[in-house]
Amino acid sequence: MIALSACLALLVAAPDAGVVKIGGLYPLTGGYAATGIAMRNSARLAVAEVNAAGGVLGKKLALVDADDADDASKPEQAVALMKDLLDKEGVVAVVGPANTGVGTAAGKLANERRVPLVVSNAVGNKVNELSKETPQNFVFRIAASEALQAQMMVGTSSLSSSDFTKAAGPFGEGTSIPQTVIEAQAALPKQIAFFEAYRKTYGTATVEPAPGAAQTYDAIIPR
Repeated sequence: MIALSACLALLVAAPDAGVVKIGGLYPLTGGYAATGIAMRNSARLAVAEVNAAGGVLGKKLALVDADDADDASKPEQAVALMKDLLDKEGVVAVVGPANTGVGTAAGKLANERRVPLVVSNAVGNKVNELSKETPQNFVFRIAASEALQAQMMVGTSSLSSSDFTKAAGPFGEGTSIPQTVIEAQAALPKQIAFFEAYRKTYGTATVEPAPGAAQTYDAIIPR
């Protein structure tokens, strides 16, 4: 809610009087591809729902995240993409990214440009440390940090991705990790509605990895 409020404060000044552009920053190839695709799908789903409900502050949202806009989990590539989002597309906020290295690099640029970056999946502690370096911090994270996860148990949210299960095979059985949401245990009406909408929209049997998908959705949906 804090992140969304910060973004909304800038929406009124959007160059296009009828459209508010939000950038999406995620990996579509490489080791975090499954997470990145889930994040992109959820962001698009959230924007469609917001627009169907009338938009934000009387304006429609436009998500800028072309299918070939891939940060590939590479900080330098992510920074280049983010500069394009800010300088060429004129976005007022950015949602993502998937991992800490990219989050740190993108976060520094967000603070330099004073543009909100809502980190919906990266969990590394370095993202938090950005606030110590910049008096006015524009980076917001809604994923549980690794510091918090470590207090709970060994194993981070990256293990919720099929990339891990495919690589580990039978050796991954019994692994325990903390997750912000578990699809099979969705109980709240909003949780159930999200998972049903995602599966229907993208024709999947399950939503994976669920944390990255749900958190990216939450990064956009007004509360």
